[in-house]
Amino acid sequence: MKAGDILVARGSDEEAVLLQNGHVSINDEEMSMQDWLRRVTGWKSVETYKFAIHKESGKISADFQAAPINAEEAALPLRPRQPAPPLWT
Repeated sequence: MKAGDILVARGSDEEAVLLQNGHVSINDEEMSMQDWLRRVTGWKSVETYKFAIHKESGKISADFQAAPINAEEAALPLRPRQPAPPLWT
């Protein structure tokens, strides 16, 4: 996906435009994809990558996460996930 692509919230006809920073624009209002999907669904939390659908291709956002965006990004080394700090010390 790229900036300017239109996303549709699964189960509705609500659309948003993807911005360069990963947020979305709805009627010239910028917000996170999570906030947009929570507004549309009325839920407290939404699995963003399963509920934001790329309008042109019909694919869910998660399908795009697995594929590199370009050759330069594909060449970047993967960083290991850092362990979460302990809740109590």
